[in-house]
Amino acid sequence: TSSEQMEAGPYRFDDIPVVTGAGQVSLVTRDLTGREQVVVTDFYASQRLLRKGLSEYSYSLGSFRQDYGVKSNDYGDAFLSGFHRYGLNDHLTVEGQAQYSADVGRLGGGITWALPRVGVTSVGLGFSQADSGGSGIDVFLGHEYRTRMYRFNVAFRHSGEDYRQLADDGDLLGIKLSAAIGAGVQLGSSGSISAALARREYHDSTRSSLASLSYSRSIGREWSLVSYGSYVDGDESDYAIGIGLTRSLGGRRSTTTDISVDDGQWRARGEVRSNLPRGPGFGYRVAAGRQGDNDLWEADLSANTGIGNYRLESDHDDNGLAWRASAAGSAAWIGGMPFLTREVRDAFAVVRVNGFEGVRVYVDNQEIGRTNGTGRLLLPGLRPFEANRVSIDLDDVPLNARIDHLETVVTPYAGAGVLADFPAAEGHDVMFRLILPDGSAAPQGGRVSLEDSPERSPVGIDGAVYLREVAGRAHGVLRWRGRSCGFTVSVPVGGDTVPDLGDVGCRYEDGQ
Repeated sequence: TSSEQMEAGPYRFDDIPVVTGAGQVSLVTRDLTGREQVVVTDFYASQRLLRKGLSEYSYSLGSFRQDYGVKSNDYGDAFLSGFHRYGLNDHLTVEGQAQYSADVGRLGGGITWALPRVGVTSVGLGFSQADSGGSGIDVFLGHEYRTRMYRFNVAFRHSGEDYRQLADDGDLLGIKLSAAIGAGVQLGSSGSISAALARREYHDSTRSSLASLSYSRSIGREWSLVSYGSYVDGDESDYAIGIGLTRSLGGRRSTTTDISVDDGQWRARGEVRSNLPRGPGFGYRVAAGRQGDNDLWEADLSANTGIGNYRLESDHDDNGLAWRASAAGSAAWIGGMPFLTREVRDAFAVVRVNGFEGVRVYVDNQEIGRTNGTGRLLLPGLRPFEANRVSIDLDDVPLNARIDHLETVVTPYAGAGVLADFPAAEGHDVMFRLILPDGSAAPQGGRVSLEDSPERSPVGIDGAVYLREVAGRAHGVLRWRGRSCGFTVSVPVGGDTVPDLGDVGCRYEDGQ
């Protein structure tokens, strides 16, 4: 249905294409090493468990869009739609769904529960009433068992001929039965094997079946191999087999070569890519190959800046040459300040490092950018409702600055922002030799402190004193054996990071 290149690090896939009719969505992910993972899930129900007391919900009120891509601002009847899921405990999640329009009404519910050493089971039941088709029923049953070495999943759905949903188009063929079973095993250093069988039957008596098998393994530290085969049996039967080899070139760069045959037509392709960094930087992809009698090539260049994402793409196939260009960015307001940044889809945060410019900021150990002249940086693309580790680089903080911590964890709401504060204070550390009124050095072991500061510094040999965070002109006091002696120090403008003030005299404060 669609294919998208994901940047390194954690990601969340929200823009799932709308699927009409009862069915399932398959999400296939492939990493740089060639390993593939296939996730099969119902397109309107989540299979995830929620912890005890946690809710997930969405309620919508709107109007149906008509003549999409042909007319602008053309809307029809209104509708209501919503779902609510709730974690009764850490092993049991319940959910309810409702949809209503002038033509269709639907109610549904389900439960998902986990049993130790058995896996996760999901059961769903739905009822609909449509003016065009009467009453209908929909039943879903699924189970998944996964360990570090083995994976097994099965899903079954049956929909009555009169079952309807808001998104259904009356001209589409209704799905009567869909069933899928899959399994996989990790073979350690020998790789992994996955297999799947699926079948779909329609109410007009047509049917189709799919069988697939894949194998992948790593070869050394830089190479990986993936091979696959599939066969579709239906009105238009088809088969495909292929093999691909990927090599990591270090950093974000890699190269891939694959050869496949699809229903008797050969295809060969090579690709070199550098993934776009999570923060500012560039990425590219160049691919060339041949399919049948046609030459194919693709190229794209992408960039992340502090205020936007930009992408230029080009491809050539038997339909000719195509070019595409896109740009995206976001505006946000948080902490009383406006920000322009890269596209914000889920959640964001503003880092504040008390006016220090050029401090590198990391999210989950990936560099995102540097603070601006006010010591702030907006971080787009955070994961909502999850712990995001935000840290700063100590090497970029001035030596005369004191900072309480270098890492913090933020958990924003979806579509909202939070403040990641790194309190820092700039002040100069100074050295001097403290002299008593009689001209002798301050006694070793005495304690020196600045006004309004709880910190105390000891007096060293021959009256040596080291004070931290002295800003401008400051008053201090020496205390020893019940006596006190006040003094004043002034930090020179510019000069050394830790200036030596030389001899500093003090005056008794106890009247002696």
